[in-house]
Amino acid sequence: MLRLTRKRSCEEKKDQFNAGFTRLVERGINHIEQCFDNQEVSAMEAAKIMGIAFDKRQILNNQPTSISGNVSNDALKALKDQFEALAGKTIDAERID
Repeated sequence: MLRLTRKRSCEEKKDQFNAGFTRLVERGINHIEQCFDNQEVSAMEAAKIMGIAFDKRQILNNQPTSISGNVSNDALKALKDQFEALAGKTIDAERID
């Protein structure tokens, strides 16, 4: 029973943090929009806060914080299939020294 209560408590805390980070991101977006409208310099600071809060929320939800590479999963799967097909084959060749 204690284990379930502790797990539920952790999940509730995670939900609270997630909601808090989401509010910060939303407030940051609103502030940036206002800064752009008013041509204020502090838009950069708002962008930093929003970016950090967004990344923390992504981490909390096991989501990526960046995307790298241009290779699609389909392309990788096609390569995997080709390698597996080649792995089972032997090649007749003459050795050259």
